[in-house]
Amino acid sequence: MTSLYNAANLLHSVLVLLFVAITGLLMMVSIVRRSRLRRIRLSWGNGRLFGLPLIPTAFLTIVVGLIGFELAVDGAGTSLGWVTLLGYLTGGVFWYIGTVLQTSVVVTDWGLSRRCRGETETLPWHEVTDYLANDHGRTTTYIFFRVDDRGMKQRFDLKVPAGCRARFRETVESKLDARFNYYIRRQVSRPQSASSK
Repeated sequence: MTSLYNAANLLHSVLVLLFVAITGLLMMVSIVRRSRLRRIRLSWGNGRLFGLPLIPTAFLTIVVGLIGFELAVDGAGTSLGWVTLLGYLTGGVFWYIGTVLQTSVVVTDWGLSRRCRGETETLPWHEVTDYLANDHGRTTTYIFFRVDDRGMKQRFDLKVPAGCRARFRETVESKLDARFNYYIRRQVSRPQSASSK
């Protein structure tokens, strides 16, 4: 019976080490991807729990609760050892940081980038053909329109939290409104052709 218990503990320790290694790799990949973005103007969380990633946040809450419980009962509360709990805490922090970096919306001088449904979506400013903004209390939804390489119209919806609303509006106005106003002025100032007289 003791050998089965030791084998189970060894397997559990190996799984915790694998968890820490995989989440550490996830975090490093996320940091490298984020560091490749240049001239970041603004960024915000895009998670399901007030902008935070839901599952890593819940996992960290449970681990911190277990550590608190262990401290409250002087180490006699759970059958998990301190090394295992610290492994879960380290892996949870790696997972949280990696997920926050992957799921955040990033606004740069060249466009928008966000991770949605497992794939990264980007929208360069020069591809935007039109946009509109809808206020919904604490958030504003911006809807950007563009035409892809095949000539198909696409829509890019983006929810902007209240804390980022003013800076995002300034960025959109500086990147898009000046360009749109130029095209409007150019169309209005064109001389009428002889056929239209």
